[in-house]
Amino acid sequence: MDQPRYYIEKDVIQSVDPPESHFGFSYWALMIPPVKPEHVLQLGCGGHTVPKLIDKIWGGFNLLCNEDIDAFEFVKDIKASFDYIIVDLFRGANIPPEIYSKDFLQDLSELSVGLVAINSDGSMDGAPYKE
Repeated sequence: MDQPRYYIEKDVIQSVDPPESHFGFSYWALMIPPVKPEHVLQLGCGGHTVPKLIDKIWGGFNLLCNEDIDAFEFVKDIKASFDYIIVDLFRGANIPPEIYSKDFLQDLSELSVGLVAINSDGSMDGAPYKE
């Protein structure tokens, strides 16, 4: 296997390619759905590590990826439904606290006909990750 390439922002690894180089040892592997998705929405795309892993495990699917800073407005405006939604909105080591807002969670609920995975790294306040 080739040496992995990393996408790093503000000294934090955001993505890795090839994605299977860290399979089983990262949150990315934990975000693979337990069933094959057909329509996936990813908010915060980075290097597309999670979609690449899903494709390796389950095969092809339709992906809509929003890299826009304001994913919170994007989910209000979109008129579609998804059987898997990935929320991975890290900004460097920070998570926007809005991912826990009632409005955002309601918007996700209205788009979802399946599962929603939120990468919060255990943070409930948007504070930077600390070891």
